[in-house]
Amino acid sequence: MTISSSEISLISDANYLTVYWSLIMSLESTYTTFRCNDTIVVLHQHGHGVPQALLTFREPQRMAIHDKKLIAFYPYSAEAVTLLDDPMHDAAEVFNTIARHLKTQSKAIMKRRIKSLALFVSGALIASSLWLLGTDNHFSLNVGNQTMTIPAEPGAIAPARPRQTVAVQEPANPAAVNTVIQAAQAESDNMQNIMKESHKSLPASPSEAMKTAPAPVTSTTSVKKEATEQPARQKMVEILKRSTDRGLFTIQLSTGHERTLYAFLDPTCAVCRSMEPAIEQLAQRYNVVVFPVSVVNDGGDAVEKIIPVLCEKDQTARAVAWSDLFRPDAGMLVPGQTTPPQVSSDCSASAQAVVAVNDTGFRTFGFSGTPTVLTDSGIRLATGMLTAPDKIDHFLKITDPMSPEQVDRFVSSLSIQE
Repeated sequence: MTISSSEISLISDANYLTVYWSLIMSLESTYTTFRCNDTIVVLHQHGHGVPQALLTFREPQRMAIHDKKLIAFYPYSAEAVTLLDDPMHDAAEVFNTIARHLKTQSKAIMKRRIKSLALFVSGALIASSLWLLGTDNHFSLNVGNQTMTIPAEPGAIAPARPRQTVAVQEPANPAAVNTVIQAAQAESDNMQNIMKESHKSLPASPSEAMKTAPAPVTSTTSVKKEATEQPARQKMVEILKRSTDRGLFTIQLSTGHERTLYAFLDPTCAVCRSMEPAIEQLAQRYNVVVFPVSVVNDGGDAVEKIIPVLCEKDQTARAVAWSDLFRPDAGMLVPGQTTPPQVSSDCSASAQAVVAVNDTGFRTFGFSGTPTVLTDSGIRLATGMLTAPDKIDHFLKITDPMSPEQVDRFVSSLSIQE
């Protein structure tokens, strides 16, 4: 069998291509990654060639490898996005490259944050030291190559001490940061000792310091307003407490706690229904007393819903019946559930009168909408605070020692009052 020259040429070309592709495939493929804002770019370099952009995508919530494919998952989306599905590229290697880069970048960010925190702490310590040195006539602060001289307040009496100079230099490494912190701590301790030595010259108490201060000027109108608001608020609290003790007008959701919250609620009020879980949560921390009202009467059946609850003589049964009004299946016939007993006409009439009294009190106190929740000191809580018991605790601690006028100013400044 003879082989022509053209066939020999084809065989040579085939061998050349085989060797060429073998060399190409033997070259190492490398992947590099960098991130710009929330965009991740993956570059692919074959051997010593020029890196080419392989992937450009927005940073996902998480990534995974499935069936040799690189898949990304994004928040607020139920779909998975396939980033890489190419047999010429190793999806696992690309995934590991991205993961290593993100981990390295995360460590770098953490180091920068720690360094910034250390600088902030050192600055705070130095600032506190300089504040304690405020009784000097002046002091100097050297920052880098600049010197700032800060005079003391006019009329300040300065003890005879040498001029203090504090040098602050930007550290070039974490060790320098630690040195700055240690120096600042030593300076702070020194200032504490100086304050202890001069303690005898300080007033024994804030009341003594106020003796020399001029008496504040209080207008007659302000005094009259505070004198009027104090009895009004106290009278309202006394009425609420007396009504709670009688047990005719209220539904006691919980007892045995130190503080009490009074809630005017309408079972047909949409906001009251949405806030019922928050009210139940507050009942775990406070004595929650509900005054049922029909001031909203959305649907016209508020009184009809309240009557069976008030006709329960036991407060525990009342609390359960009240909570049942806010269940999703309230008013529907559920298989296996016993039919509630019929309410007598006498009890129905009495309950209607109770709701009418609560409605009158609601309007007399000047309330405009439900839910209206009051503290046991007569301060109305904003609806947004009802879902945060810790904020209510903090609010009570702040407002307890205040006068009514101070409470109103405080509440107004925080934009809490609705």
